[in-house]
Amino acid sequence: MLRPRGHGKDRTSQRELPTNERESGWWLQSIDAIGKPPAGVRWVHVGDRGEDFFGAFDRVLTNGADWLIRAARDRTVIAPAGQSHLLEYDGSLNVRLSRTVGVGDRSDNSVRQARLSCEGVGRPTAFSVADGATT
Repeated sequence: MLRPRGHGKDRTSQRELPTNERESGWWLQSIDAIGKPPAGVRWVHVGDRGEDFFGAFDRVLTNGADWLIRAARDRTVIAPAGQSHLLEYDGSLNVRLSRTVGVGDRSDNSVRQARLSCEGVGRPTAFSVADGATT
């Protein structure tokens, strides 16, 4: 795979790039290009671990939308009961939807069962940047 300058596996070299040249910059450009949803419409941005950074959360909320992002870090969050960690808080939520699916293993063609579940609450009201979040 060919990657632009600074987009190797070395995270230090990636951080030296200007934000608009990093993957995080591409996410922000995409969020801005999509813009705000029309009145009465709810948009949910769906992202992978590359979109797990404070700037994306802030930009989506500023645009009046919501997000579903695969977490890359167990961030500090402000939960209704006070400060917590994302995975601990997520584990305390009621499951709203669950499904069991078969997941294939390419190495030996076996199939294992995985349980997928969705927990959730309303829109967050605060974030902690204490765990090194970047904009």
